Amino acid sequence: MVLYRLFLILLGSVVIMSCSKTVQEPSASALVQVQDFHVSVSKLILLQGNASNPAISFTWKSDARTQVTYTIEAAISGTSFAEPIVLTSTNETDVYFTVKDFNSLMCKLLYANNTGRVEFRIRTEQSFSTKQDHAYSQEIAIDVSTYRNYITYSDPNVFKIPGNYQNWILPTAPAIISTGSDGEYEGYVNFTNQYPQLLMVKGNAWETKNTYSYIGADKFGFGGSVMCISGGAGVYLFKASTNTNKWGYTKINSWGIAGVSVPPGNSTDPVMQTGETGETGLSWSITTNLVKGDFRIRANNADAISFGQKASDETGTPSYNGDNIVIKTPGNYTIKLELGIAGNYAYSIQKNN
Repeated sequence: MVLYRLFLILLGSVVIMSCSKTVQEPSASALVQVQDFHVSVSKLILLQGNASNPAISFTWKSDARTQVTYTIEAAISGTSFAEPIVLTSTNETDVYFTVKDFNSLMCKLLYANNTGRVEFRIRTEQSFSTKQDHAYSQEIAIDVSTYRNYITYSDPNVFKIPGNYQNWILPTAPAIISTGSDGEYEGYVNFTNQYPQLLMVKGNAWETKNTYSYIGADKFGFGGSVMCISGGAGVYLFKASTNTNKWGYTKINSWGIAGVSVPPGNSTDPVMQTGETGETGLSWSITTNLVKGDFRIRANNADAISFGQKASDETGTPSYNGDNIVIKTPGNYTIKLELGIAGNYAYSIQKNN
């Protein structure tokens, strides 16, 4: 009887030990591994005219025997994935992107109209009862060139601004745009004449019914005189409203940067210099040291005209109502601002070290 009881105790111990093994979580060595990670191109030049075409595909193999989530991450080459972005997450072992979608993603890393080397990897995640583990594939790097997504505007959202500063040539005159189709127009114009004169025209032909002039009291209408800019040659923010028939302008003496990320000790904003798109005079840049924090790009060392970034907008689209632009890592940066095409303003930030 004693031996029988001892046998039952030993048998129970074996059962308990066996059950405990069935609920143990997999070790790190049991994580799902990705093999044969492959990117369809080694160099990619993205063009807006190909927006709906396939741009790139990612394929891989896996030893998974259960449900696994694969996440494609991307980062600037050489950053060790310190600040990666997520392209997509999937349960499949292949994925592709159109030119438009991939350009939007790459602009988060490179900004628009830039070229850089980008690294990609796959992160695998497998959920267990009490924790979630992940592993990474090898990294693959390719060269990517992004484009700026230009928006084309047409009547009634466009006023052309011909004047003596460009010999009254209507087809090549700069434009002011109503981006919200709400009757409120604006654009930046470089008046190169010391005594600028201008008219406002709808369409591409000189016609009485679409040529607006100054009718007094800061208003525009028909049958008036030419509009005149006081303040001399230079860059101006030019505005007009068809809701009030009023027009106005503000001279831009400088663009600079201001905020927590700008090292203290500056009584005035570090000033941006006129850029290389020089004939329009509507491009500016600055190379300077920044610390962790945020900043705004602002005109005339004041907040009245300043740009941030809206979270809902494509990265690199400046917005008067946007949040401050964030700098996560201290270093030397080049910041560019381009205002040459109304309705398609852009900025970019590149870390130099």
